Amino acid sequence: MKMGACDGAVRDASGHSVLWHAIAFGHVGLASLVLDEFPAGSQVGADPTEVHPRKGDTLLHLLCQCRPFTAETAELFKRVSSVMPRLLFVKHNAAGHSFLAMAALSLNFWVLKFVSVNYPEETKAIVCSPEAPLRSLAGNIPEPCPPSFVPPDPIPEHFAVASLLAQDESGRVRFADVAFDVGPDDSTCRFLAHRVVVGAQSPVFLEELDRLPVHELKQERISCRIFRVDQRISKDVWRGVLQFLYTGVVHCSFTNDPVLMVELLRACALYRLPKPLLDLAQTALFQLMPSFPPEIALQVFSITAGSGGQDLDVRSAREASAYILLRSAPMVLQALEASDAAQILDSMIQTVEKAFFHASTQPQAAPGVGLPTAHSSPRPHGAAPSGQVPYVAPGQAAAGY
Repeated sequence: MKMGACDGAVRDASGHSVLWHAIAFGHVGLASLVLDEFPAGSQVGADPTEVHPRKGDTLLHLLCQCRPFTAETAELFKRVSSVMPRLLFVKHNAAGHSFLAMAALSLNFWVLKFVSVNYPEETKAIVCSPEAPLRSLAGNIPEPCPPSFVPPDPIPEHFAVASLLAQDESGRVRFADVAFDVGPDDSTCRFLAHRVVVGAQSPVFLEELDRLPVHELKQERISCRIFRVDQRISKDVWRGVLQFLYTGVVHCSFTNDPVLMVELLRACALYRLPKPLLDLAQTALFQLMPSFPPEIALQVFSITAGSGGQDLDVRSAREASAYILLRSAPMVLQALEASDAAQILDSMIQTVEKAFFHASTQPQAAPGVGLPTAHSSPRPHGAAPSGQVPYVAPGQAAAGY
């Protein structure tokens, strides 16, 4: 190169450049030197649009086949991708594979995360293409482990906290000093409660209720703090939450309703509700998600992988929802803005990466583990199903978690 015998534009008889051969034979340092000496765009510069005449591979396809894929390879990938035209960035080779599919097949999490963050438009186009490259990733990672739900012991009868919710002869709820407003603004429902009861079981309530001003409620004839519950949580779900806080018994008539169980999961994440409620929501959704549209899995993943789920034990729900989203990404992400899709993809890939490198043996369900029905006793109503839960993707046969 120093003597001018070759440059970035020179091709051999097979039509390949020095840059191509350097990458193909694993000489990453030499490939970087070619880019240093002959920058893309100069008269004799390296050509980022080079494509294998028979296989249809681009330089990105070629880089994703490098073994090992080192930090030096990653730096070269950054440089090549920065000058790669969009049409080639999203190009599928002669076998119908994008470079992203090659990265997924080889579990190259670095490439998957890098392009999701830095090239959201192009990444969304590839992920939502008929190829659906992330499905192969789902087939190469550990299957999510099912969670378990153990009904807690009820509050002892002699500690009659639930009696505080009863109205006295005048219709007042004795000692109530909290009002929870639940539901949409046009149909709000109000639940009265006691700060000492809810604050003792939720660090969020303990802190937030201390900040709220006291209001005089003439209709209820009490002085209390008014707490506006997130509008995405319905009154049926909130009623069940309060019943648990006052009795220690799970009253849940909607364990087969994924929408309401998502609401319960959201409430647990937002307000740090007691673990039995979180375990109930997570266990039910783990069983429900494969049988319902992937939008349910998207909501579950957004809750468990978001800031609200960082300190919660929701690994099973997070990994299960990510697993489903990998297989249903074209359907779920197509309607989203590229920037929003990129954030979800980045979180999904991080979740899958952690699951892969920290895989553990699937725990066996403890005897008597199950989902309670409405007004259930602490004893389980039925045993939790064992084994894998089948997942049927649109147009595909049952594949399983």
